[in-house]
Amino acid sequence: MKHKIFFLAFFIFNYSVSYAQKTEVSLALNSGLFYFSGSGAGNTSFFNYNATNNIGYVNNPWGTDATISYGLSGEVKYLTKSGFLVNADLGIELLRNRKDLLPQDGTSNFNGESYLTQTFLNLYPSLGYRLNSNQVSIDLLLGMDLAYSLNAKEKVNVNSSTGLAFSTDRKRETIDFDIRPRPQIGINYKNYGLYIGYSVGTKNYQDNIIGSKNSEVRANYLRFGINYNLK
Repeated sequence: MKHKIFFLAFFIFNYSVSYAQKTEVSLALNSGLFYFSGSGAGNTSFFNYNATNNIGYVNNPWGTDATISYGLSGEVKYLTKSGFLVNADLGIELLRNRKDLLPQDGTSNFNGESYLTQTFLNLYPSLGYRLNSNQVSIDLLLGMDLAYSLNAKEKVNVNSSTGLAFSTDRKRETIDFDIRPRPQIGINYKNYGLYIGYSVGTKNYQDNIIGSKNSEVRANYLRFGINYNLK
């Protein structure tokens, strides 16, 4: 399925090149607020720890508290005479999520937190329209993030009055691909641009987890960035 989506996006993008009046190539730095929504997400979770084997993990790493994330991408944009835009943005993004941890055994003076960091190779094909006003232009885009998961790691830091001091990096990949519809608006002046977009994932991160049949967790990302036109 994901290969068909990539092929379709490439076909539309390649077909539109022949009608382009102007080609723009740019680099973009972006940041934003990432969080999860759905019945399976929350802002706290229990920390499960096995003292015998010194193994610990977060019961539910998907949090509803928005956390700063960031990325880097390259963009090619084609503009027709009528102002129609065809855009493709490819880059790496690190989406981070934080949760406060609670002790499973009710330990007092417990301090714990976890960070789930997911690295995606993300392709953003989109269509849109450019509004021009003197030296300033506005780009209205609608597309989707085609996000391929490279890895997902859970980092835990725990301290308690019982003497427990635990920190670890643990793999927590539950999906390999997500499709996130994304509207975006950008403002351009000379070679510089600012943009903001919002993505909502369609993939349930708890699909293949035992005991989570009626639960769902979906990705949300409020993205803002700056780009610079190289051409």
